Amino acid sequence: MELPEYTVYVEIPRILFSKTLKHIGLGLLAYIAIITNFIVLKKTTTFATNILFMIIIILGIMLLTIISYLRISNYQYQFYSNRIEKHAKKTGYITYDQIRGIEIKRSLLDAVFNTGKIDLGGFSIDYVPNLNQIYFYVQKMAELRGGYNPATQQQSQQVQQQNYQQR
Repeated sequence: MELPEYTVYVEIPRILFSKTLKHIGLGLLAYIAIITNFIVLKKTTTFATNILFMIIIILGIMLLTIISYLRISNYQYQFYSNRIEKHAKKTGYITYDQIRGIEIKRSLLDAVFNTGKIDLGGFSIDYVPNLNQIYFYVQKMAELRGGYNPATQQQSQQVQQQNYQQR
């Protein structure tokens, strides 16, 4: 059995933060829907009932966050001498000779958590720390093992930009 040369785990707080924000938004929508139903039905709610709804929604959000943590705690990328494997919700791999382009993408949350995404054309490395280090590692491995040429990628991007501007 071949051992990986390098293993990178995803940045768990980055993923949990966005998932928890989503859960809070859905919890607020559920609370508003419940209160709207009471108003439409011309029923009144007591203070205790409102607190009970809030507690149930908060407990639901906490439970969903814990479940999300348990699911993503083992997400990782393993770098072998000939391929990169992704062990996450959807597993997969790409060999270095299949890499046709390497591009870094960052969102606002990625800037806050110092993470990002490396797009390899059909395969991506998401939410990893030390993004630049991993980018250069993948680029070097693709050059050495797969024949990837970054100059070719830059030339093709320039041609694509020129074609787009001519339209």
